[in-house]
Amino acid sequence: MPWIMQNSLSDNRALYWEMVDNDNKEVIYIEGLSMADFIPDESLWPLHFRQTTKHKNIPDFMTGTNIGMRFVSRAFRDLIEEWDPGHSAYVPIILHLADGRTLQDEYFIHCFTDFIDDGLIEDQSDIGAIIRKGRMRFYSSSANPKLTWQSEKIKGRHVWADKYLMDRFCVSDEFMQAVDDRGYALFKKIQSFAI
Repeated sequence: MPWIMQNSLSDNRALYWEMVDNDNKEVIYIEGLSMADFIPDESLWPLHFRQTTKHKNIPDFMTGTNIGMRFVSRAFRDLIEEWDPGHSAYVPIILHLADGRTLQDEYFIHCFTDFIDDGLIEDQSDIGAIIRKGRMRFYSSSANPKLTWQSEKIKGRHVWADKYLMDRFCVSDEFMQAVDDRGYALFKKIQSFAI
């Protein structure tokens, strides 16, 4: 069965970040960066982020500056590419930690390069279609939604998101087992379904 990897267990365990300029002094913003498929121009790489919480442990999979942005470690990136090659892109980042350390060449923003289209069974999932001007825009969902997928749509995939629910990082049983086997922690597993 599929799973949703939620970026943290609860707000008090979540790390928080802000995007900063190359000197780690001024907070900056790049339009579109919160979208799960947005890749900024390479001339801006690496992007810099400053930790705004005091956590000492930096997980391999975590929220960036908002729910739609995910930071992954080099090892987690390699795991994604081992199990689901060719469906993701990675933007190099530099993390400026609260304790003064800098992590360079170790973390990336994960971006999907394609999405599952029409894969969710709406009447069996905790989602609601948001339609604007007669056009489907996205699904809204609860914090811990029940998602039911059409098996045929996710067949052969191990890491994915739906094009109308891009902020949910979904994985197969096999991928989740590989995550558990490697001891990755500080994230929540939400069981999903496929029929």
